[in-house]
Amino acid sequence: MPIQELLTGVTFPSPTINVNTIPNPLTYLGSQLQLWLEANAGITNDGTGAAAYDGDGNVSAWADQSGNGRNLVQYQSNPIPPFVASAQNGLPGVQSNASANATCPYLRSAYASGLDFAASTPFSVFLAFKPGTSGDNIMGTYYSSAQGWYVSLVAGKPALRICNSATVQCAASGSSALTLGTPYIVQLVNTGTGTAAGLQIYVNNVLQTNTVIIDNLAGAVTQNGTYGVAAPAIFSGNSSYESRATILEMGVASKAFSAHDAAIIDAYLNAKWAIHA
Repeated sequence: MPIQELLTGVTFPSPTINVNTIPNPLTYLGSQLQLWLEANAGITNDGTGAAAYDGDGNVSAWADQSGNGRNLVQYQSNPIPPFVASAQNGLPGVQSNASANATCPYLRSAYASGLDFAASTPFSVFLAFKPGTSGDNIMGTYYSSAQGWYVSLVAGKPALRICNSATVQCAASGSSALTLGTPYIVQLVNTGTGTAAGLQIYVNNVLQTNTVIIDNLAGAVTQNGTYGVAAPAIFSGNSSYESRATILEMGVASKAFSAHDAAIIDAYLNAKWAIHA
């Protein structure tokens, strides 16, 4: 009997997504993956919790899973980010516990050329996280005179900034404000134009309509720093910012994600962290 007749009228259920059947970031991105941090892997927990922040231990180091050895280590010491044992889907998170007008405690990688960049060099950042305050600085790089890039929330909306100085930047935020304490998958893409129009933001695999924050970078180079990636909170210029974001997983890739790339990374993170439908 022809196979077409055998299959007539047969309804196939949608397959259940299994995290083991979706390529992880390292498998999918290969050498383009520059940094990959998972809260369920590579955490050095010093066991000294701060009850006010729901932590059961403070994270003094966070091992890079990309194979590049760009481990994040303690930078500011009082206090350092707490480990939250059950942050989402039964898995842990790392939470910034900075307070307003206080030095932001964070973890920082050593500088490495693979994490340096020019504004014209494409890169992408992916995050599974829970926003904590509307002004969160979540992660990024900081060099000198406010040079670098960082991910933050602006009026509750995820934003990507690429800075040549505190006043010369291209920056854009997404169109959807995030609900504090709710998990999201956010992917932020620099296509390398050096303009706000060249920034793309996905929230739960939906490409956002961007709101331009500032756009006077004009392709200026932003590179050759002395620091690597910092999280969960970073400096911007010489100021410190309150941040209570809980990071579940994050990474940096040396390419501008296509819609297909973003869908693959989103599927992997969502199957693992159960963030959206």
